[in-house]
Amino acid sequence: MQTYTHLNLGLLMGVILFPDSHLGQGIVAAGSLFPDVPNAIKMVMDKARGKKPFADLDRSMVTNNVAHSFFVWMVIIGACVFFAKEILPLCIGALLHLVVDRLTHKDKQFAKTDQKLFWPLKITTKGVWEYRYDHGVLRPKPFELAINIVAIITTITLVVMRVIFYSKFIFSAIW
Repeated sequence: MQTYTHLNLGLLMGVILFPDSHLGQGIVAAGSLFPDVPNAIKMVMDKARGKKPFADLDRSMVTNNVAHSFFVWMVIIGACVFFAKEILPLCIGALLHLVVDRLTHKDKQFAKTDQKLFWPLKITTKGVWEYRYDHGVLRPKPFELAINIVAIITTITLVVMRVIFYSKFIFSAIW
């Protein structure tokens, strides 16, 4: 999915899982972007060089595979459970990202540059739906646009409902 879709879904997941913690919500949203950091760097570098984004393969693809590996994230989560529970919301966001990518990477034209979700194993997977028009095109397809609209509306609704609930609680305590 596009970066903004990962962000919207990450924020929605953060609001659902951490309704009382803006920090937790933000960390889940940030975690939902984290696996795409190598992609963002590569895209900026390619555009700065006047090249079509992701037209060639280089060492950044290895970094991308590591950042998108379920196995790597499972090790990180295992370490967090024992040593750094504060980082778990970041891991939740990253796992959400991986699940969404697993569902939305399908077309063969992108297979060479798609991340390997089970790196370092040579397992390849095929998603159920392709979200991209072409390399570097950020415009959403209609289904992805609908996902974004639903995620934004749901997130706003949950936040507003939480504010109303707390307002009633505060005012009932005062009276």
